[in-house]
Amino acid sequence: MIGEPIPGFDPNHWYYDQLGNPISLLEWGRLMETDRTLRADTRGEVRIRTVYLGFVAPDIHDARLFGTVRVEKDHGLQQIQMHDSEEQALIAHMLHVEAVDAGFHCHLCRVGEEHTE
Repeated sequence: MIGEPIPGFDPNHWYYDQLGNPISLLEWGRLMETDRTLRADTRGEVRIRTVYLGFVAPDIHDARLFGTVRVEKDHGLQQIQMHDSEEQALIAHMLHVEAVDAGFHCHLCRVGEEHTE
């Protein structure tokens, strides 16, 4: 929910490295210039990609440490899920890949949860 504290993150500091350690805006900017891909998998025309974002802010919707997207040729980029740790991001990424392999849009669709399409 927007505006609520995000466990493990200081609500007055927005920039974090991949391990969740606070960093400066300048350090974050340098990281944004690098390949931030944590994992990418392709299944036919569908690509699932999880990346480091490093911008965590409780008042900004989906401002989190990592994010997973689904990219499809005719439908473009679709955000699926945001994550607060690398471990959560990797687990969710693999669940989304397995769901696509099973014929679902994503893992959230497979288990009946809502997400932004």
